[in-house]
Amino acid sequence: MNNGEEVSVIPAERLIAILKYRGMDSEALLVAQQRNIKALMEASDVVSRGMEEIAARQADMVRDAMGRATEVMPDLAKRRTLEELTRTQLDYARSSIESALTNFQQITELVWKCNRDTYELLNRSVLDSLQSFLKAMPGQGKAATETEAIAQIKPKKK
Repeated sequence: MNNGEEVSVIPAERLIAILKYRGMDSEALLVAQQRNIKALMEASDVVSRGMEEIAARQADMVRDAMGRATEVMPDLAKRRTLEELTRTQLDYARSSIESALTNFQQITELVWKCNRDTYELLNRSVLDSLQSFLKAMPGQGKAATETEAIAQIKPKKK
């Protein structure tokens, strides 16, 4: 969404030259960014696997609920008095509520695990990036000479 304005893009070679001129280790920064992209891809995989696990568990829950509902009908049909029917329905309702609470807890634990695994992965990546950035700061790595950097920064004549 640039509102019709032209966006300026700096070629990678020029950006590296600018960073070198300023005394930063551009190669180290590029490596750090590659690690960040890899970490984001791994985090995406973790989330994807977590969502698949949650969906599979929910499908199991629906199958179990349908199986219980199928079992209830013949049992209810056997009841002869209103008291027996009511007691049986209350027993099934209690069982269903307990099952729903257990299912809710299991889904919550799966979501929590997925969130924790993703957080740990991304947190580690951010900390590594910060370390890489600090190492790339001037005085920590090798810098190009000013003349070399300026020569690389200047646009080439066509």
